[in-house]
Amino acid sequence: QLGRGAEAEILVVFRHEAVHAILHANISHIPRWLDEGLAQSFSRGFTIQDGRTLLALPVKQFRKYLPETAFEQEASARLAYPLSCGLVSYLRELGRNPLALFLNRLNNEDVETAFDSSYGIRLSFFFYMFRENFLSRYTLLNLIVSDEGVFGIMTVLAVILLLVQRIRNRRKLVRLGEADEAEAEEEEKSESESESECRQRD
Repeated sequence: QLGRGAEAEILVVFRHEAVHAILHANISHIPRWLDEGLAQSFSRGFTIQDGRTLLALPVKQFRKYLPETAFEQEASARLAYPLSCGLVSYLRELGRNPLALFLNRLNNEDVETAFDSSYGIRLSFFFYMFRENFLSRYTLLNLIVSDEGVFGIMTVLAVILLLVQRIRNRRKLVRLGEADEAEAEEEEKSESESESECRQRD
C-alpha cells in the first residue's frame, strides 16, 4: 500500500541502520563522523546538494563538525552529516583495502594513528585533499555540465521555448483576426460600391 517514494525511503533508512549495526558489532570504538559517514555513504550516497552545502565550508572548520555533539544539534548537524558523508565517500574512492585496514585498526589505535598508518597521510592533510579534489567536482561549472545540471538547463530551455511558442501563437491569432477584419471590411466596401453602381444605373 506504500507509494514508491515511501518504499525507497524505507530502504534507505534500513541500509543506514544496517550499516550502523554491522559497524557496532565489529568495531569497539568508532568516531561518530565515521559511523554516520559510512551509514550515509552506503545508504543514500553523497549528493550534489551535499557538495553545494560544503563548498562554503573552510577546511579549518571541518573539525568543528566532527565531534559527537555536532550531530546532536540541528544547526551543526546540517553540516555535520553531509561533511561526514563526503569524507567517507572520498575514503571509499581512495580504495577498499585502506578503508578496511583503517576500520580494523580502530579496535586498537586512536583515530589519528589508525588513519596515518592506513593511508600514509595525516588526517588533517586528508581534509585538504577532500576539499580540493572531491569538492572540486561541485563547482558551478561542474554542476552545470553534470547530468543533473544538463537536465536542469534542458528543463529551463524547454519552459522558455514553450513560452516563446505560446507568444507566437497568440500573435498569429491576432494577425489572423486582423486579416479577417480587413477582409470583411473589403467585402463590405465592395458590396456597397456594387449597390451604389446599381442605383446609378437605375
